Amino acid sequence: MARTSGAGERVRLETEVVRYRTPDGEPTCAVDFEAGEVCGYFRTQRMGVHETCLFAPEDYKGFGERLLRQGGSLPCGYLVPGSWCPLFAAGVTVKDDDDDTD
Repeated sequence: MARTSGAGERVRLETEVVRYRTPDGEPTCAVDFEAGEVCGYFRTQRMGVHETCLFAPEDYKGFGERLLRQGGSLPCGYLVPGSWCPLFAAGVTVKDDDDDTD
């Protein structure tokens, strides 16, 4: 892809992501850490004890906002995506595998 020095470039990119849901159908960032069923944007900070997301807004001292946990069978419950999560945000178009439209 050619780039002109100092000039911005606007491109449209498409990527495939996996969204996870709890057995009750609620959005979550992971269903099984050992099996690798975890959102590709999941991150940890502070020596792995502060769970966050690549898209999380900055919180205290520049760290990403912490994800909350609720109910579920994972240790301490399922991760709850933040309101800023682009995978579960209102207005996001999701194309199913069996959807024939482009």
